[in-house]
Amino acid sequence: MKYTGRITITTFVIAISFFWNLALNLLTPTQIIFTFLYALFAWGLGKQYDKAVYYKQELEENNKKLNDIINTVHLYLWSVNTKTGDSWNLSGLEKIYGYSPKTIKSNQNLWKERIHPEDKENVELLEQAIINGNPIQLQYRIIRLDGEIRWVSQHCFPVYGPNGQYIRADGFVHDITDQKMLEIELKETKEEYQQIIESIDVCLYKTDEKLNNTYGSNNVERIFGISQREFVETPTIMQRIIHPEDVEKVQFHFTELLKGQTVRMDYRIIRPKTNDTRWIEDRCSPIFDDESRITGFHGVVIDITSRKLVEEQVKYMAYYDNLTGLPNREMFNIYLQKALARCQRHDQKLAIMFIDLDRFKFINDTMGHNIGDKLLNLVGERLTNSIREEDIVARQSGDEFLILTEETDRPELRTIAERILNNFNEPFTLDEEEVYISPSIGISIFPDDGVDKETLTINADTAMYLAKKRGKNNYQFFVHEDKNILTRKTKIERGLKIALNKNQFTLVYQPKLNMLTKNIYGVEALIRWNHPELGQVSPAEFIPIAEETGMIIPIGQWVLEEACRQNKQWQQDGIWIKVAVNVSVIQFDDDRFIEKVRGALTASELDPHYLGLEITESVMQNIQKSSSIIKELKDVGVKVSIDDFGTGYSSLGILNNLPIDLVKIDKSFIKDVITNSNTASLVKTMIEMGKNLDFHIIAEGVETEQQANFLIESGCKLAQGYYYHPPLKPELVGTVLMS
Repeated sequence: MKYTGRITITTFVIAISFFWNLALNLLTPTQIIFTFLYALFAWGLGKQYDKAVYYKQELEENNKKLNDIINTVHLYLWSVNTKTGDSWNLSGLEKIYGYSPKTIKSNQNLWKERIHPEDKENVELLEQAIINGNPIQLQYRIIRLDGEIRWVSQHCFPVYGPNGQYIRADGFVHDITDQKMLEIELKETKEEYQQIIESIDVCLYKTDEKLNNTYGSNNVERIFGISQREFVETPTIMQRIIHPEDVEKVQFHFTELLKGQTVRMDYRIIRPKTNDTRWIEDRCSPIFDDESRITGFHGVVIDITSRKLVEEQVKYMAYYDNLTGLPNREMFNIYLQKALARCQRHDQKLAIMFIDLDRFKFINDTMGHNIGDKLLNLVGERLTNSIREEDIVARQSGDEFLILTEETDRPELRTIAERILNNFNEPFTLDEEEVYISPSIGISIFPDDGVDKETLTINADTAMYLAKKRGKNNYQFFVHEDKNILTRKTKIERGLKIALNKNQFTLVYQPKLNMLTKNIYGVEALIRWNHPELGQVSPAEFIPIAEETGMIIPIGQWVLEEACRQNKQWQQDGIWIKVAVNVSVIQFDDDRFIEKVRGALTASELDPHYLGLEITESVMQNIQKSSSIIKELKDVGVKVSIDDFGTGYSSLGILNNLPIDLVKIDKSFIKDVITNSNTASLVKTMIEMGKNLDFHIIAEGVETEQQANFLIESGCKLAQGYYYHPPLKPELVGTVLMS
C-alpha cells in the first residue's frame, strides 16, 4: 500500500498552519505543538485515503481476474433481488451468447430468446424456481448470434437473510458443449458396443465374492434363456441350467476361481423354456480390492454352439467315414491304442478282424459306383449287426473293413466270424436287384500275433490274404509261418504280365463224359502257371489277383486263342471234340468280348460249334445285358454254359429266360452229397428242375464212385472230375480219347 495520501494531506495541513501562524505572527511553542497535532491528524486521514485507494485497486484487479477466469471457462454469474426485481450479472454472457455487452444490456430478455425452440420449457422452470426460492439445475441448448448451437448448464441457488427471509437468487450459466458432446459420443459408443455385444451372442456378467450373480447384460435371455431379473435374483439358477454331464467340470473351475485364478471353460447349458442344449464359453476373472482380497468376479459368456457344431463336423469328417458313417482308419487306431492299453493292464486278449469283400471291384465296375456305394453301406450295417454290442466296426478303405473285439478268445472269434459269413449268405437288395457278395476274413490276436497296432493290423491283413488264397468266403487266423504271403502276392502281381509275355502259362484239359457210356464228348481248358521263383501257382490264387489288376483281360484272351488253336490242331490229328473255355465276368463285360471271340475263331479257323464258353452265374446280376451278350454268342455259333451253379447269384427260373445250353453244378455241392442229406436233396432238385427246363446238367468235381452213383441214380448223366480223369496235357488228350 502506497503513502501518497498521507504525505499529501499531512504536507498540506502543515503548510497551511505554518503560513497562517506566520501571517498572524503566532509562531509560539504552543502553536507549533498544535501544528504537530494537526499533522498527526492529517496523517491519519491520509492513511484512510491510501487504504481506500488500495482496496479500490485490489477490487478492480480481482474483478478483472474473475472476468478473465469467467471468460476462460465460459461462465456467466447472475443475481436477482426478489423484492426489487433488480438484477446483476458479471461479464461472460456475451462470451456464451456471442453478443456484445451493449446488446445484452439493451435487452434483458435476450437469454430467454436465444434458448433452442425445443428447450423453451426451461424458461418457465427457471422463473418458477427464482420466484419460489427453489434450487434448480437445468441443461438446455442455446443458439448463438453466429447460429451455432451450444449446450449450457443453468444453476440457481436461493439466498436467505439473517432472519431466514428469502432475499435473492444467485446463479451461474456454464457452457458444457464439450462435455455434452463427449456424453453423447460416449452414449452412442455404448449403444454401438451394446449392439455389437448383442449381435455376437455375448453376455457380460458380474458376481459377488460367493459367485452369486449381481449383474447380467441384455444378452442373458438370448444365451441362457432366462430374464435378466431371474439371472440376478435367483442364486441357484446357474446350477439348474448347467448340463448334468458338465456340472463336475464347472465346479472344478469355480474352485480355481475362488483361489484367485482366471479361468476359461466350455460347457453346455439346458435352457429352461425351450429345453434345448447350447454350448457356451465362459471367461471369468476375480476382482481384487486394495488389500488383494477377492470382492467379486466379472466375466463374459459367448454362445459357441455353432462353433462346436463345426468342430464336431470337422471331427466327424476326420474320424468317421463319410459314406458308411463308421469310424475310419484313424478313429479305429485310436480305439485300438486305448484297447491295447486296457488289455495290457488287465492281462486280457483282443483281436482284429481284417475283412475284404470278394469280387467287389467287379460289382462296382459293372453295376456302377452308386450301386457300389450303396452296397458298402449295407455291408457296414450287416457287419455291425453281426458283432457284439461292445465291438467296433470301421471302414479301412475301399472294400476293406476292420473289427475290434476285446476280452475274447479263439472260440468266440470263430463264432463271430461264422456269424458274419452266414449273414452274408443272404443277398443284398440294391435298386430291386439281389446282389451276393462274400467276405474274406483275417484274424490276428493280441498278444499272440503282435503287441502294437501296426503289427496286429498287418498280420490280420496277412491272414485275410490267406483266406483269399484258400478260396475266399472264409476266415483264417494269422499263422506265423505265412508272413511271406504279402511278399508272395506282390511277386504274383508283378509276374502276371511277364508270364504272359514269356509264355509261362500253359493249358491242361479235363475230359467231360457221359457217366453211363463213359464216352468223352468234350474237355475243359484249365490254365496253369509255373512261376520261375514260386513254382506252380494255383489258378485259385492268381486269377483273383489278375481280376484285381485287370490282367484277366489279356490272360483270358490268350486262353481263348490257345484253346481254339489246340482244338483245331486235334481236329487235324483226327480228334473231334468240343473245348470249353472259362470266361471271367470281367471279360464278359468287355465291350469287345464278342469281337474277340470271333477273332479267336477266325485266327484258328475253328468251327464255332466246337467251342463252348463257361460263364459264372454272377453275370446274372445284370440279366438284361447278360441276355443280350449270350444271344450274340449263340448267333456266332458257340455253346454257352453256366459254371459253378448254386453259389448264389441266380435261380434255374431266371436261367430259363436265357439261351444257354448247359448248367454245371458246382463242386462244393457234389463233395457233400454223400455226407449231407440237405445237400443231396438240393442237388436232386437242381437235376430235376434242369430236366423240366430242358437244360443239360453236368456235375463237376466228381471224385468218388459213391458220388458218381448218386448222380446217375438222381438222373444226371454228364460229369467231370478226378474220379474219371484229371486235367491232361494236350498230347495226352488224344491218347485218352483213342483208348
